[in-house]
Amino acid sequence: MFKLLTFVALSFFSFAEEKVEEEKKESTKEPFIIAMSSHVKNDSFYEYSKGALSYLSNANDTNMFDGIQVKLLTYENNNKPKRDGDNTKRFVQFDKAKLLFGYVSAEGIDESIGIIKEKEWEIAMLFPFLSFSREFHKKPNNIFHFRPTIETELEKIGSYLNKQEGTIAIIYRESDKQHKDYFVSSIKDKDRVITYCSYKTDPLQLNSSLLKVKKAKPNFIVMLGDEKSSTNFVKRAIRTSLKSVQFIAPSYVAGAYMMKEMDNTDLQLIVSRTMEAPDSDSEDAKEFKRLLNKHFPRVPKTYAAFEGYLAAKQVAHIVQESMKANKDIKEDILEYIKEKKLWKRDNKVVVEKAVLKKEEE
Repeated sequence: MFKLLTFVALSFFSFAEEKVEEEKKESTKEPFIIAMSSHVKNDSFYEYSKGALSYLSNANDTNMFDGIQVKLLTYENNNKPKRDGDNTKRFVQFDKAKLLFGYVSAEGIDESIGIIKEKEWEIAMLFPFLSFSREFHKKPNNIFHFRPTIETELEKIGSYLNKQEGTIAIIYRESDKQHKDYFVSSIKDKDRVITYCSYKTDPLQLNSSLLKVKKAKPNFIVMLGDEKSSTNFVKRAIRTSLKSVQFIAPSYVAGAYMMKEMDNTDLQLIVSRTMEAPDSDSEDAKEFKRLLNKHFPRVPKTYAAFEGYLAAKQVAHIVQESMKANKDIKEDILEYIKEKKLWKRDNKVVVEKAVLKKEEE
């Protein structure tokens, strides 16, 4: 009897030791690092990162990556392109990042891609939180885009206006002249475009544009500049007799900042959207709301947060498929992404009325 108990005890401890060793082995697996350089003090960028984290946290919790933890490492860029470049160096050289993700500055991306090419690093940059032109999409720079091209959104807005009646004014930043020209080419009756107003970033130029537009009395005002200047223009316009005008903007202009600033106004805003609304009844939207509530309950359920969630979901799929093909997670993940076209998604653009919040009386 004593021998039997001794055997059982030794067997138990032997099994326990094996289990501990197995858990230790599992826990020492090298994490898969996804790296983001962002200006997280900006509301939209912060919400985007939290939306992404909500999905990746759930993926780790449900063992989507077969015992390997996928970590989203984020460094502040202080809204400076050079800082993006410095962050990229640190990600690749010291943090051993496998993928770059969700960069938010066009200039910072240029800086980072320049460094990557100079160092001859083989690393993919997935899904910048930005919209780019078709020309940029075609460049062989190892950047894979989540959003459709700027031209795709402008075509949809042009198609929408071709079905409406009334005159059009266009407000655009001087550096976006080519986008203005492309948009005008999508309007069938060019005589409907009765005025153009360009600006750099000077508020006085915006005032001049406002006076010019008021004099023209258009039915629609299309905004093709940067989000902050466009928002400032709209805020001034709705204080005047331009209240009844319909303002139209692509998604990269009518972002979280504009939506927040325009809440509780009588603004008539038409926007192009590159994805479904976060409050829709789709399975993605429902899961997004559930996971954001679970991991970051105080983060608002905005388009930015939802885009982060959807982008991270696609990144997680890319990582999972790459791991299945190569369990050792070698450095050829970039070639695998290209070969299998894992970044592709169906970009449907819709033009619709923006829903602005009203204060409860």
